[in-house]
Formats: sequence, C-alpha cells, structure tokens
Amino acid sequence: MGRIIAKDRQTLLDVQIMACGTLDGVIDACALNGISLTDDLEDGQGVEVAAIGNDKVVATYRNKGYNPATAVVVEESGVRYGGIGYMAIGVDFVVS
Repeated sequence: MGRIIAKDRQTLLDVQIMACGTLDGVIDACALNGISLTDDLEDGQGVEVAAIGNDKVVATYRNKGYNPATAVVVEESGVRYGGIGYMAIGVDFVVS
C-alpha cells in the first residue's frame, strides 16, 4: 500500500491508475479511504492506494509525467444547460 496526493480535478480512478497501474484495487481503495467511487477528491488530499499491480504502467506514467485529471466540474454560472443530455421527454423533447 502507498499514499498519493490527489491533484486538482483528479478522481479516485485517476489516482489508482497512476499509483498502481491498474484499476483492480479501486474498490479496496474506497474502503481504505472511507469514500465512494464517485466522491470528489480535493486538491492536495492524501489517498491510500493498494499495492502496485502493473509496474510498466506506473513507470510510464511517472517517466512521461502523466497526471490524468478526468473529473467533470460543472460551474453554476446562471447559464441554462441544453442539449440532448438535459432534455426530458414530454418537457423539452417532444416526440410526435
């Protein structure tokens, strides 16, 4: 096991793949940290991870300086969101 410091907009999956090279232990990481898989991580938050699972992936991330940060941040700016993902049948999306 090890500890890694999460960076801005990183998810538990990002941290797990960076630190362990595989997502196999992500549920164990949830239990170790007392968080859900979908919880947001704070910038600078320490995260306990399982043992390294794939040395080659970890080395590649470290050597290339890869720091995945895939969290989606929705800022409330008063803008009305649109598009098919925000539509509801019979409300915004009319089927005729």
